Amino acid sequence: WQRAYPLQDLPDAGMAIASAQTRAMMSVQAAAALPNWENIGPAPMRSSAMGKQKIDVAGRTLAIVIDPRDSKVVYIGAAQGGVWKSTNGGDSWSPLTDNMPSLSIGALALDPQNPDTIYAGTGEPTLGGDNYYGAGILKSTNGGQSWSVVGADTFAGMGVSKIVVDPTDANLVYAASARTGVDGASFPARGIFRSTNGGQNWEALLTCAEPSCLGANDFALAATNPTTLYAGFYGFGIFASTDGGANWQPLGNGLPDPNQYQVQRVMLDVSAGNPNVVYASIHIGIPGQYDGAVLFKTTNGGQQWSQVTIGAENFNFCGQQCWYSHEVAAHPTNPDVVLLGGQAVYVDGGET
Repeated sequence: WQRAYPLQDLPDAGMAIASAQTRAMMSVQAAAALPNWENIGPAPMRSSAMGKQKIDVAGRTLAIVIDPRDSKVVYIGAAQGGVWKSTNGGDSWSPLTDNMPSLSIGALALDPQNPDTIYAGTGEPTLGGDNYYGAGILKSTNGGQSWSVVGADTFAGMGVSKIVVDPTDANLVYAASARTGVDGASFPARGIFRSTNGGQNWEALLTCAEPSCLGANDFALAATNPTTLYAGFYGFGIFASTDGGANWQPLGNGLPDPNQYQVQRVMLDVSAGNPNVVYASIHIGIPGQYDGAVLFKTTNGGQQWSQVTIGAENFNFCGQQCWYSHEVAAHPTNPDVVLLGGQAVYVDGGET
């Protein structure tokens, strides 16, 4: 945490400077053969005065990935805590990126062909006052033992909201970027980017710039047809490409029109069991009437969409946190099973 009191503000680079100073101090300590610190955490924290009090809590976790070879190997990305790894199904954890330029993690991805290759997108891609920008994408090829920074020129100063590795080509990596609550000094174009050499270089596929664009909240591809791509943009809705990102079209036909509604955070996922089935959770606002998330579904690859009724009509499953904490995930084999933001599991295609 950083508190401005008694001043009115904090320099946006304050945390990055402090992190660099810490790394420099550790180098001096190692050279002088001084005693090493031993990590004795993490341990549960007692909650603050906000929300439920006197219960054990943890910090914000934005990303979780599981090694497909061993379900006990789990990686998490924390809002300001870096990347952590568990090899025993979450009973204990070890920090992996304490000495990297940014501890703000917005996205994680494993290479499906070689899960020891890990990508961690830095920067928390939401608009809270303590959501910090990142320093690029961290990459490890040995299960998190060591890391390098890639894409710093492309992603520094923003948040990485999603990373996807093509399941058929490990060199083909996609990343979505968005604005953070505390931005860097520059305001680069944000959106969807692609690397064809494992993250070393990046090209823009679909971007927008300040002041109207906050960037891409989410990105998904069809696992059985990885040239079909979907991108969710804050304020603009959903875009699709059927040629690997060369051309994009905005999707409508049942989705809320950004010209009529306040379309905000857009989250989406493609069913691996049926690539024509896509779910989209969209935070929309109707001044004086409604402010919450609505679930939409397409069964024909985005040509037509229908709103999914969740329990009572207009049930808002993310409360007052739709700007930050709502997610959607399609079941990997059953297109009629969808998970919404940890709120509930639906086993009938979202009908009830």
